Amino acid sequence: MKQESSEGRLVCGVPKPFWIVGAALAVIGIAAFIFQMAGQSMAGASQYPWGFYIALFYTLASVGAGLLVVGGIARTAGLMDGALMAKLYAVACAAFVAASVLIVVDLGFPQAIMLAYASANPSSPVFFDAIVLPLCIVFTIVAVLLARSETAGRALAVVGIITGLVLLAVEAWLLTTCSGKDAWGVLLGAGPALIQAGTLAAAVIVAFKPESRAWRALTATGALLTAASLAFDVVLNAGAGTVLGSQFAAIAAHPLFWLGLACAVVAAVVALVAPLASTIAARAAAILAVVAIPLLKLAIFWGTQSIAAVPELEMPGAPAFDIVEVVVFAGAVGIGMLVYAAGTTLLAKRAAAAPAAAPATVPAIDTEEVPA
Repeated sequence: MKQESSEGRLVCGVPKPFWIVGAALAVIGIAAFIFQMAGQSMAGASQYPWGFYIALFYTLASVGAGLLVVGGIARTAGLMDGALMAKLYAVACAAFVAASVLIVVDLGFPQAIMLAYASANPSSPVFFDAIVLPLCIVFTIVAVLLARSETAGRALAVVGIITGLVLLAVEAWLLTTCSGKDAWGVLLGAGPALIQAGTLAAAVIVAFKPESRAWRALTATGALLTAASLAFDVVLNAGAGTVLGSQFAAIAAHPLFWLGLACAVVAAVVALVAPLASTIAARAAAILAVVAIPLLKLAIFWGTQSIAAVPELEMPGAPAFDIVEVVVFAGAVGIGMLVYAAGTTLLAKRAAAAPAAAPATVPAIDTEEVPA
C-alpha cells in the first residue's frame, strides 16, 4: 500500500496555483528585464563581470548537473524508481532553462547569445558552455518521457551521469580559465563544484522523499563538506600578503559568506537529528541546504571583486547591484516553474494512460517506513 501511495504522489501533476505563480513571476521578470534594458542598468552593462545573475546561474546549473549525476548513479544502482527519476529530470530541465535565461539577461540583450555561436572558438569554454547547456535541456526533455521505462531508464541514467559531469567540467573550466588566479577559480573549481552540485541534488531529492534517512544523511554530509572546505580555504589563506590572500580576506569579511555557512551547518544538523516522521523538518533542512550555496557563491564573487580588481574590471570596488536584478531572477525562476509544471503534467497524463503494472519491489532507500 505504501508503494502505491508513493507512486501516486510522484506522478501527480502540480496544482493550479503553481501554474499561476510561475506565470506571474515570468511576466513580472520579463517586464523587469525590459526595464533594465531601457535603463542600461543590466549586469552586462556594468564594469563587474561576475555578479548576481552569474552566481545564481552557476547555482541553477549545479542543481541540474547534480541531479543528473547523483540521481543517475542511484537509478543505475537500482536505488531509485523511474517515477522519482522522471520528476528529477523535470526539475533538472527547469533548472537548465532558468540558468539559460540568466545567461541571456547577464549578457544584457538576447542577441548577444548568438555571438557565442557566430564566433565559434573550440579553445573557449564559453563556446562549449553555449553547446552543452542546450544539449542538457534536450536530454532532460527526452529523459522525462523515457525515465519510467526500466531498460531505457537505466541507459538514460548512465548518459545523464556523463552529461552532468561534462557540464560541471565546462563550468569549472570557464571559471578557472577566465580567472585562474582569483579566489572564485579556487573556491568554485572542479572539486568544490562537484561537492556543491551533489549537495543541491541530494537536497532536492529529500524534498521529494523526506522520509528517507539515507538521502537526509547525504544532504547533511554534502552541506558539511561544502561549509568545511570553503571555510578552511578562506580562513586559512586570508591576508597572506598576496592578491589572492586579500581576496580571501574580503570574502571572510562578507556577511553573506557566514550566513551561507550557518545555513549549511543548520541544514546538516536538522537533517541528521529530525525524526523520520518529521517531513516538514526534512524539507526545511533541504531548503536551507539549497539556500546556503547561492549565498556562498555570491559572497565569493562579490568579496573577490570588492578588494582587488581582476583583469576584466575597470576599477575595484563593491560590485554594482540593482534590486531589479532580484525581480528578473524571480522571472527566471517563474519560467523554470512553468517548465517543471509542464513536465509533471505530461508525466501525470502518461501515467494515467498507461495500463496498470504489477507491483514492483523497490529498494529500501526509497521506501523506508516512517514511525507512527
